[in-house]
Amino acid sequence: MAGKQVVILHTPNHQQTAMAMLRSMPKGSVVTFEPPRRTLPQNDKMWAMLTDISMSKPRGEAHDTEVWKEYLMEESLVCKPVEVVGPGGETLNMGYKSHKLSKDDMAMFITEILAWGDAHGVNWTWDN
Repeated sequence: MAGKQVVILHTPNHQQTAMAMLRSMPKGSVVTFEPPRRTLPQNDKMWAMLTDISMSKPRGEAHDTEVWKEYLMEESLVCKPVEVVGPGGETLNMGYKSHKLSKDDMAMFITEILAWGDAHGVNWTWDN
């Protein structure tokens, strides 16, 4: 087997395929397991909500969607900043990355955005 292989576990057949691949891997191979990532519909909903927030100018503040996203991710209970060890061993905050959220974490983040927007009088234009 050459190169990176990815199997998404939707059915028992996918699980069987992954097990067969695992059995055939040479010694020293690296196997990574990760939860389902956020979906494109979740991503679209998040950006539609951020657009509504930006257009509503909560608290009289006019910011673009990227600024609102960073602010809300910083306020979020589910979002964690990406941190790396930098020069001199200091921890550097590389910001928040929504594409790193799992499907479940993205659902919780969307719920947090909705609650925040409702509390700040955002006029939602997207369909629930």
